[in-house]
Amino acid sequence: MRCRPLLPAIAIALLLSPAAQAAVYKCDINGVTRYQDNPCPGQKDQKPHIEDAPAPAAGAPSASPVAGAAAEAPRPRGRTAPKPPLPEDDDTPLDRVGQLYHEILAAQAEQRGVLDGYREAVKALAATQAGREPSPGAEAERKVLEQEWKERRLVAADRVRRLQGELRRLCPNGTMMVGARQVCR
Repeated sequence: MRCRPLLPAIAIALLLSPAAQAAVYKCDINGVTRYQDNPCPGQKDQKPHIEDAPAPAAGAPSASPVAGAAAEAPRPRGRTAPKPPLPEDDDTPLDRVGQLYHEILAAQAEQRGVLDGYREAVKALAATQAGREPSPGAEAERKVLEQEWKERRLVAADRVRRLQGELRRLCPNGTMMVGARQVCR
């Protein structure tokens, strides 16, 4: 087993070699900044984009840029807010795919709102019935509440399903983002 001491040295040599470092090119295409691993279209002699990390402030502890970015912006847990609709002052008209995408996001947000409202209503009912003995009237009140919110949840879910079905009929191979637009594949 004479090879074992050489393995760490070979690994370090490979990591430090120029072939192991990927080149990144910064392109401005139709006003959208993109980073890619190939030179920008029409710029064969383009040099790779190198962005230096800012120097730490005096007295600040030095940390790697990756650790700093992770510490600055923790990833949200659970549900995240949907993407906001396009601003009103954007004069580019949305095609039907873009409209459906934004309608689906709004319908999903509405569906989450209905679910949150249902949970709040159940908590409120439980709070009003706390300490009282179970009675047929309390059970009937709970059933009416559940039926009312069930209908609201079904309406919201049906709207989401209807919009998603229309998007699937329009784009049978799915959709993808191109720049800031949702388009068919």
